[in-house]
Amino acid sequence: MTYKKRKRLKFKNPKHVIEYRDSGRSLDAHFFEVDQKPTVDLRELDGLFKIWKGKLKGRILPSWKDFELEEFEEWAEHMRLLTAGDGSFGSRITVFAGKRYMSLWGQTTFKGQIASNAPPTEDTVNKITQHIKYLYEPSYAIGVGTIPKLDAPANPALWLELPLSDNGVDIAHFINAAVPLE
Repeated sequence: MTYKKRKRLKFKNPKHVIEYRDSGRSLDAHFFEVDQKPTVDLRELDGLFKIWKGKLKGRILPSWKDFELEEFEEWAEHMRLLTAGDGSFGSRITVFAGKRYMSLWGQTTFKGQIASNAPPTEDTVNKITQHIKYLYEPSYAIGVGTIPKLDAPANPALWLELPLSDNGVDIAHFINAAVPLE
């Protein structure tokens, strides 16, 4: 993906932006308040975002138990559900990940990359730590770029990170979803 192609997605008024540039990969994460509308065309992920947003019901965050599995039929293969862990780097655990999600992100987790022979740079690790802190404000993230993975060819993608709560306030899970950009 060229910068010009990525620039067509015009993000307006993000609360935070993190730019990742590591190992020839380039991606940007844009963070928004949970009550803020996306300022970019989410393409195939728009319906998933609307379902998540519809579950807020006056609360800060929706809960995983608010959703019916059937609501995710269209996006399940593009999704990953994570536990939030304690909010520290490497504490999130994947509950499930769809086939197409894994084909974009690869089988090696970021935690696995750090333990491998080709760990990310210290700058990238610091940015991931900040990334997690932004999500816990709480914010949702929209990312665009070439996804950093070790075990598959890098492809341009658009993705969402949506926080969930068990009590309407504290983050307990994340729904991540990704689709390729053409």
